[in-house]
Amino acid sequence: MTGSGDLGQGLSAAPEDWILDEPLSPPVASTAAGRGRLLALVAGLGLIVGLVFDRLGAGPVAPFLGGSIILFGFALWFNARPSRRYQRLRVSQGEVQVTLEGAGEGAGEGAGLERVVWTSPTYFTRAELQDEGYGAARLWLRLSDRRIEIAKALGRPARLALASRLEAALARARKGGS
Repeated sequence: MTGSGDLGQGLSAAPEDWILDEPLSPPVASTAAGRGRLLALVAGLGLIVGLVFDRLGAGPVAPFLGGSIILFGFALWFNARPSRRYQRLRVSQGEVQVTLEGAGEGAGEGAGLERVVWTSPTYFTRAELQDEGYGAARLWLRLSDRRIEIAKALGRPARLALASRLEAALARARKGGS
């Protein structure tokens, strides 16, 4: 990201004035409860396997199984991190705004966090889509020589659809928001 959060500061629009207001969050494959159940299932199976090997006289198996369960839990936590933080794209008649928001579960990491990472005047902001065609498409907001990549967490089809909605919202905002 090569952008500045102070571009056009002071332009903040009221929530009802947003022409486009989209969370750019990745698809969530599991919930916290689902991940907890999966970890409990793996731990239960590990306990059963560890007890069988303990009965056979192979003592050091249980600590290694415990370590693998801990590593599996860490992998689940690390994999779920992108679903707790996401970008939100907003377009109004006067400004384009990108915020980084936390969607944490409960009072955990990222809960209630919102930080503006890009603000620019709508009239001068351009959407730039770089579509290489083989699965990679990048979407940028550009203002003069500054730019920020948005929707990195989305897949190619969702990013292409967002690009067309963003272009339409920018055109509508430039025409007066009607």
